[in-house]
Amino acid sequence: RSRVFSAYLNLYRTEWADRAINRSVQNANFEGTANIQDLGQLHQGVEIDFVATILDGLDLNGMVSIGNWTYTSDIEARVFDDEQNFLGSETLFLDDVKVGDAAQTTFSLGATYEIITGLRVYANYFFADNLYADYNVADEGTFTEPGMQAWKLPSYDMVDLGVAYTFPLGGLDATFRVNVNNVFDNVYISESDSNIAYDPENDSDVEYGIGGSIYNNVYYGVGRTWNAGLKIQF
Repeated sequence: RSRVFSAYLNLYRTEWADRAINRSVQNANFEGTANIQDLGQLHQGVEIDFVATILDGLDLNGMVSIGNWTYTSDIEARVFDDEQNFLGSETLFLDDVKVGDAAQTTFSLGATYEIITGLRVYANYFFADNLYADYNVADEGTFTEPGMQAWKLPSYDMVDLGVAYTFPLGGLDATFRVNVNNVFDNVYISESDSNIAYDPENDSDVEYGIGGSIYNNVYYGVGRTWNAGLKIQF
């Protein structure tokens, strides 16, 4: 930390072991509830964020987060029906499979500039990568063979812009602010709750979806939006 620059560095390594979860399962072999024991995950990575005063009235801020989040072992799923009768078991090859539903690499860079006293404009660029689909580990065809991996979604980026003006209002401090999010209206997939990896070479052999087509249940990110607000401090 200094008068014109400050930064924070965080290194982390978090491990979960011997977790037990229940998941519904319906496939060619079983229909019931899978009891999964000894499930483990390892989350490790580095995070850096900083703020720097480049010129009088101009501040830069940014962050980088690089992680590696994986399951740590193969596990056995024991399947029971609604009456708790044991139907059988199946090995799920989860060792080194990526954890889904959150981008493991993110980056942002922003700037704030005070044009005149009280009037500030700001912009921010955000990039996300290594985002993997969320999934039920007991889904049909999921991790039933060694070497299978979660579906990696396309990376995406976006730019946000805004302006804020702080002024006196009846002896109080007031701030009027306008924000425009995703200025360029980028289209991107923010998450997927299914895990079907598309292989064009095997398209004719895959029978997922309607009419033999392959599809995932995905959620698109919000397009361009804007908001405005007035904050009064007292």
